[in-house]
Order: sequence, then C-alpha cells, then structure tokens
Amino acid sequence: MKSEIFYFSEAQKSNALKLKDLIRERIDPVLLPSLNDIAEHQEASEVGWRYVKLLQASIPPEKGIKLSLSNISLFGYSFYMQVYYPFVFGVRSFQGNSKAAFFPALAIHDRMVLVPKGLAKLLEHEEGARATLNPLEMGGVEEVDFDNDLDVSAALNRVREILRAEVFRDLRVYAARHAVQQPDLSKLAEHFETDAGFLLRVWESMAEERYFYREISCELDKLELQPDRWSKLMLTIHNNSKMQVTNLLVEIAGPVKVLPSRIRVSLEPASAQRVPIALMPEAVGDFPLEFVFVLPEDEPFNEFLPVHHLWLHCE
Repeated sequence: MKSEIFYFSEAQKSNALKLKDLIRERIDPVLLPSLNDIAEHQEASEVGWRYVKLLQASIPPEKGIKLSLSNISLFGYSFYMQVYYPFVFGVRSFQGNSKAAFFPALAIHDRMVLVPKGLAKLLEHEEGARATLNPLEMGGVEEVDFDNDLDVSAALNRVREILRAEVFRDLRVYAARHAVQQPDLSKLAEHFETDAGFLLRVWESMAEERYFYREISCELDKLELQPDRWSKLMLTIHNNSKMQVTNLLVEIAGPVKVLPSRIRVSLEPASAQRVPIALMPEAVGDFPLEFVFVLPEDEPFNEFLPVHHLWLHCE
C-alpha cells in the first residue's frame, strides 16, 4: 500500500525519519513510506504537485480554496505555494522558509492523513474560508505536532483504525461485486496494491472487533447424545444486539453429521429463534461443536470470524 512522507529541507528530515519508524510500529510493518524532501528533490515540481493534489482533496469544495505550485528557475530550481480564494478574489503566496509550515505531511493509500498543526488556520482567509480542512474521519486529515512523538503516535493509531475500516469495507464490496466464494489473498493484495499479510491482519482485527458477532449466542436443548444415531434437537439462536439480522448463516462443524446442511435465520433486535436440527455423532466421549454465525456480506471471509463452542457428551 502506497505511503508517502513529504518534508521540507534538512531541518525536517529527523521528524520524517521518526515518522517512518512510527508508521511501521503503529499502523503496519509492511508500510514502507517514501521520503520526499521537495526542497532538494530533482523532480520537486512533480513531487510538489503530488502534495498539492493530495492536500486539495482534503479541502471541502464549498470553501472554494484552490492550491497551486509555481516554479522559480532564475537562480537554480525552486518553487512557491499559492492559495487562491475565488470567493473573495484573494491570493496568498508562500515562498522561502514560509513553505515549511505545510510540512511534514503523510499520505497513505492516495489520501492525505496527517499535516502539521496550524495548517488549517494558515489556510483561512480573514474575509471567510473558515474550517478549511475536512477532519480525518470524514476523509480529511488530522493536524499534529510532529515534534511530539506522543501526539504523532496517537494520531497514527487513529489513522490505523480508519484505514482498517476503509480496507475492510472495500474488501466486502469487492467480494460482493465479483461474487468471490473463496478469496485469494494474493490476488486481492495485487488488486488493492498492498501486501497479503496486511489484508489478513485487517480482516482478522476487524472481524474480531465487530461488536455484532459478540452479541450472537446459541444453545442446544440436549448435550448428551448416542453415537451413530440421529437425534432431534432444538437449536436456539439469540440476537442480543440492537441490530436486525436478515439471512444470517449458521455453520456447524465437528465430528457429527448435521441436517439441514445449511441453516439461515432472520432475527429482530434483542430476540431469539428456535430451529429444529438433527445430529448424528461420529465420535464418542466429550467434544465441542463449533458454531460460526455469518452475515451475508461476510460469507467469503467466514474463516476469520469468531467461533462459538458447545460441548457434547456421547457414549
């Protein structure tokens, strides 16, 4: 997954290097951000425009603020930032060391996520254009003090959670759109331009953290059965959440035969449903049955979902 650190001049390099290490520690070890010092970069114009486009996407369109970058080549290459305010017919230029106020900055997955504290205020215009940057949770950025490691670490933690949620959502949408039955993480990683290990960690963490799956439970009316004989049981599924559930798949695994082979239920919030099933144990002794509850959109990734256990005794 593409990640980029933009900084300005040697004075900000130490913060850029610390940020690079913190990204691997706080977000994911597979992220290896590029370091872009646009003050000395031979392709400063290209890198600078990349920064401008990413930051522009974080500014609400209704603010009317437009960012630009202009080259100066009179005494060697340089550039300056310009901010246009069409609603008030104003323009501001940032040249020399004043450009440093725009950096460092971090972009991940083609989205700017961290900018220096005070940048939103800097972009304001005295005759309007307040609240110039979208917040992180709305697809925008978070302002941080890059000299404060605790501040940066806390911001990266928030970036990690938002990034995981976005990738998790994109995985589910992709799987539904392409009717994926058995996901190939390598192919998915290639499609999302990231690492298979990263996708696996995202799915495992998000599936574990999804509150809904912790609010589903079940019970059987019998826990003692005879081997090699069909027994009729009543499976009760409890939805303790505030969420209505439609077509919830119930998967049962263990040393038993199960009928019906596929069970689906729909549950109102804070309700329960009884489902008659038949089991034939194929082992003796004590053993667990594994129950996995799967929402339709999560079916391609059911192997990563929480497992519930009920112990049977068979003799």
